[in-house]
Amino acid sequence: MLQGLRTIVYYVGDLTAAKEWYKKVFDIEPYFDEPYYVGYNIGGFE
Repeated sequence: MLQGLRTIVYYVGDLTAAKEWYKKVFDIEPYFDEPYYVGYNIGGFE
């Protein structure tokens, strides 16, 4: 049974620009940072 959503994945064309945007908007660093995937934990969601 589905009890909720915890992980959301967004595709972005420019990962560097997206990381800068998340840092500016949420004032947070990624918990996982690789050339193919960057992970953030914001409000208990990944």
